[in-house]
Amino acid sequence: MQTRLPFSYAFTNDTATVNFTGDPTNPANYFTNPNNNPAQIEGSPVLVGGTQLNAAQIGGLDYSVTTDRDIFGGYDATIPVSFGPFTQLMLGARVTDHVNRIDGRGINTYLTTSQLASQLNVPTASTPDGTFSGSGGLGNATQYLNLSEQSVIDILANAINSPLIRKIGASTRVKETVAASYAQLNFEQSGFRGNIGGRLVYTKDVSDYALTLSTAANPNPVPTPTTTSTDYLKFLPSFNIAYEASSSLIFRGAVAKVISRPRYQDLAASISQNDTTRDAGGGNPNLKPYESTNYELTAEFYPRPGSLLAVEAFRRDISNYIITTRTEGVTLFNSLTGRLENNYSVSQPINGGKAKVNGILVSGQSEIWGGFGLQANYTYQDSTTSSTDASGADLNLPYLSKHTVNVIPYFESGPFQARLSYNYRTKYFRTIGRLGSREMVAAYNQLDLSAGFNLTKQVTLSLNAQNLLDETYRQYNATPDRPTAFYKNGRTYVASLSFRL
Repeated sequence: MQTRLPFSYAFTNDTATVNFTGDPTNPANYFTNPNNNPAQIEGSPVLVGGTQLNAAQIGGLDYSVTTDRDIFGGYDATIPVSFGPFTQLMLGARVTDHVNRIDGRGINTYLTTSQLASQLNVPTASTPDGTFSGSGGLGNATQYLNLSEQSVIDILANAINSPLIRKIGASTRVKETVAASYAQLNFEQSGFRGNIGGRLVYTKDVSDYALTLSTAANPNPVPTPTTTSTDYLKFLPSFNIAYEASSSLIFRGAVAKVISRPRYQDLAASISQNDTTRDAGGGNPNLKPYESTNYELTAEFYPRPGSLLAVEAFRRDISNYIITTRTEGVTLFNSLTGRLENNYSVSQPINGGKAKVNGILVSGQSEIWGGFGLQANYTYQDSTTSSTDASGADLNLPYLSKHTVNVIPYFESGPFQARLSYNYRTKYFRTIGRLGSREMVAAYNQLDLSAGFNLTKQVTLSLNAQNLLDETYRQYNATPDRPTAFYKNGRTYVASLSFRL
């Protein structure tokens, strides 16, 4: 359902006010899609009684079936050695064949005449009072037309529904084959211990998907099966060393090169689109792995049993990190209007270039008294990248907060355990949005509680509570006075009873 009521809006740092001129809860102000067109699904006509249906799509049901399977094998060996400081040689290899497959299915729903919501002969309602309480959403748009589950079922039952089909354009298959071997030498001498070694890793990705490329001559083409194959060979050396200066003081150092492969859904290249909002998104089968050379120096002090104070300085030299970008003005076929439109915004992951992260982590843990204890850590990290937004400003590494704090007081005694977890993180860059904007997430804090009581040796009662502060997740464009989204997830409480045989 859609409305053409005029509206006005205003934003502040933490509110969004939207007011319609008219009643947004009145079903007479909403109508179904008025654009009748020859109905097609992925280039094939929708037939009703042997004749192509001429109607307007008002919705549908899309879902997918996901298959995820692994076949793997390998070996590991530890060989005692005795030359210089070296005590062990560790060898191993592993081969993994992984397939991630998504089969799209769907039914499209049509009406041959546009109707007002008040003419659909189903009960209507409005969103409940307080739906947006605490989220910053204000104005009469916080209450609007709402349909019950049964009303939606009745509308679908009285409409024209296409047969259930497999949607080729929404189906993907990613096959990833990884062959890896490693060698590691462990050493220990004069208070020093550690290891030196490396891994040789070969990865091959094969992405099967369907391209649906609309043109003026062929605005609604049949999806064309397409395959993209990539492979890469990486050597990943590492070195770890620890020096025990005394029974209560240990120094550690590490250097390692690591990779993180793209997610399967990022490698799957099919494009899904929303013809109402004119948004579309898809994967990128040519993504390279996220690579980083990590450097760490740590000092650990153990003043007494059960207590720890540690300071770690770290650096990450990163290349090929993955970021999502948007391309504006893309031409796609709109099934609601039945024509090509050049105002789609398409999101796609790409490799973002190089980045450097420097930081320090301070952490501590101590048993206080009578089962009470405290864990806490603070992280400062700053990054520079080779990427910029539309204004030319440097972009931070995605999802990286400059300051992060965790404080966890706990109690453990006899059959009872309880833990309160407080987390705070400062603002961070999330992704590149519309028109090259810098999408940010505001500072956020969360308080969680978990507790358990062993009723017997076999029976445990557990309680978990999340987001006790009832925080609001806020997104904005570059500066907080330009909010783009508010999310109010509410508090969550879960109780469980577990049995061990």
